[in-house]
Formats: sequence, structure tokens, C-alpha cells
Amino acid sequence: MSNINKYCLGICEIFNPALHGITSNSDPNICSHYIVHYSVELDEFWDLSYEDCLENLLEYYHNFNYIHRYESIVYHPIIRNYGHLLENIDDVNGIIKLDIIEIIELSGNEQVACIKTIWLKLLQRKWKRIYKERKDKIHKLKNLRILMKREITGSIK
Repeated sequence: MSNINKYCLGICEIFNPALHGITSNSDPNICSHYIVHYSVELDEFWDLSYEDCLENLLEYYHNFNYIHRYESIVYHPIIRNYGHLLENIDDVNGIIKLDIIEIIELSGNEQVACIKTIWLKLLQRKWKRIYKERKDKIHKLKNLRILMKREITGSIK
């Protein structure tokens, strides 16, 4: 495995052998990766031209699902709720969206992604909790009994 870029923006989805195909040259572990559809440059991000690629991909899935009714692609060798993911494909947190990714090239020359956007979500969740705790503490400090206690003793404990 070799790294092409450190981090970039990209549109990727979970690899499915029934949908994307698999050859004799394919890496044996490809089913456990996200396949890169499109790598988004910064100018494409700022002028929102990458959204055309997203819309085309979603339209393809809607047409494919309408014709095949999920019969051949519901099964995934690793992910048990893959059919549920396909049903919620239009969801904001769906399986096709713009992510911060690290592109990795496998031994079968497939470009797969290691999604890094999750770290931003974890950081947001942590700071949301810290903000709530600080807000609650400020609210408690406004209580008249605590204000009187602090005035008399000099501390709130």
C-alpha cells in the first residue's frame, strides 16, 4: 500500500462487489474499504461544482435501485445492514457524501479512502459537552444562595 496524498476532499462510498465488480487482480481486502469516486480540488469545493458529481451518483443509485429493486446489491459480505444504508441514501449522513479522506492505493490498483471526517465530528461532540457543562456552571453560579455563600466565605465550595 502506498499513499498518494496525505489528505484531500473526496466523494466515496462503501465498496460492494455486486455493484462495483471484482476481478482476479483486485485486492482481497477491498470489500472492507470505501472506494473513491471523485477527488475534489479546492476550487471545485469553493464554486460547488462537485455537487454535480454527487447529484449524478445519487441519480444513478435511484435509477439502479428502481430497476433492480435492491435484489443483487442488498447483500454485502461484511456489512449486515447494507440494505438499510441504501434505503437512506438521501440522508445527510448517508453513504454518499463529501468527506475529508486519505487516499490509499491497494495492490490491485484500486483507490480506496480512509475517512478522516469522523475526527471533526468527535471534536465537535466533545466541545458541545464542554460548552454545556460551562453553561450549567455559570447558571448555578447565578443562584442567590451560592452568591450569598461566596460573599460570606469567599468560595463556592
